[in-house]
Amino acid sequence: MRRWTHQWCSMDSGLARAAVDYEISITGAVPEDILSGIEDVVAVVQPLTTILTGAVTDQAALHGLINQLHGAGLELLEVRRSARQPATGPPIPHDR
Repeated sequence: MRRWTHQWCSMDSGLARAAVDYEISITGAVPEDILSGIEDVVAVVQPLTTILTGAVTDQAALHGLINQLHGAGLELLEVRRSARQPATGPPIPHDR
């Protein structure tokens, strides 16, 4: 298992931010040479898709990862924050 952690920070603030976990769904299997080029990623291969899960530090890092995968010719199906992230702010009632 691998997990990605790009340590790029936003240039405008100069402050390190907490990493956020993302899940990226890709059509088919991701070749091992592509996975080996991405540090610290968990890859789960399903029959028709591969789910990559890992942490990125900011939007620039996320875009860099997406561009890397897209540049390798992989078809991205979905990019979303992982459900493992703690909610921020007060809970929203479901009966609205």
